[in-house]
Amino acid sequence: MFGGLSSGDLRYLATQLETGALGPPYREFTLSKLGMARPNLAADLEGLASQGFTPVLLARLVSAVAAEREQLERPNSQLELVATGLEAQAEARDTLVVVEQLFTEAQESVLVVGFAVYQGNEIFKTLAKRMMELPQLQVVCCFDVARGSTDNRPDSVIIDEFAHRFVKSQWPGTRFPEIFFDRRSLSADRKTRAVLHAKTIVIDHRKAILTSANPTPAAYLRNIELGVVLTGGEIPHEIESYFRKLIVDGRLEQLFL
Repeated sequence: MFGGLSSGDLRYLATQLETGALGPPYREFTLSKLGMARPNLAADLEGLASQGFTPVLLARLVSAVAAEREQLERPNSQLELVATGLEAQAEARDTLVVVEQLFTEAQESVLVVGFAVYQGNEIFKTLAKRMMELPQLQVVCCFDVARGSTDNRPDSVIIDEFAHRFVKSQWPGTRFPEIFFDRRSLSADRKTRAVLHAKTIVIDHRKAILTSANPTPAAYLRNIELGVVLTGGEIPHEIESYFRKLIVDGRLEQLFL
C-alpha cells in the first residue's frame, strides 16, 4: 500500500487529507491536480475509505507510514559539493556534468527552478530528449517572469512575450514542461515587486541540487558558482513539496505556452 511514495510525498498527502483539501471520492484526476499522480494511489485511498476510514483517520495512517519510511530513508542521505569556476573541479564536481546527469537519470518527475534562463535550447537539450523518451515523465519549471525597470506594458503582454521566447529559443523539444511564475515579479510598484530567485533541480523526489547557478551556459560553464547535491533523505522531498504547495495554493501561477 502507498507503494512508490516517499516519506515526503506521504507527509504532503497527510496534510491535504487533514486540511480537507483532499477528500472522497478519491480520483486520479483530483490527485493529479495536487501533484500526487501515482500508480494505484487513488485505488488505495478508495479501498480504505470503503472500510470506514475518514480523511482524518487516513491522515493519521499516512503519517504513521511516513514516519516509518523516514527511518529507512535517513541513513541513505548523501551530500556532495558542486561548483563552476576557476579550479572548481579540483574540489567539487562540475555543475554542468551534475545537471546533465540529473536529467539523464530522471524517470518520473523533474522540478526545475531558476531566476534567469538564457540559451535554454542548450541547457535543456538533455531534459527535452528525456521527455520524448519517457512520455510519463512530468516536468515542472518555475521561472522569474520579470518586468523591466522602464517597462510599462500590461502584464499579459510581458507574459506572452516570455512564453513566445521560451517556445522559440529556450526549449529544444516539441513536448513542453509545465511553467509557473510569481505574478509579484510583474508589479509596477517596486515596493511590492518580488523575484523568484531560487535555483534548484529535483528529480524523482529523491535527488536535488541547490546552487547559486541559474540555468544558463555562463553559470554552468564560466562563472564562479557553488552548490550541493543531496541524494536521499528528506530534503529533496521537502524542496519539491514547498514548490508544489506554492502551486496548489495559487502563489505560483501557470504560464500557458
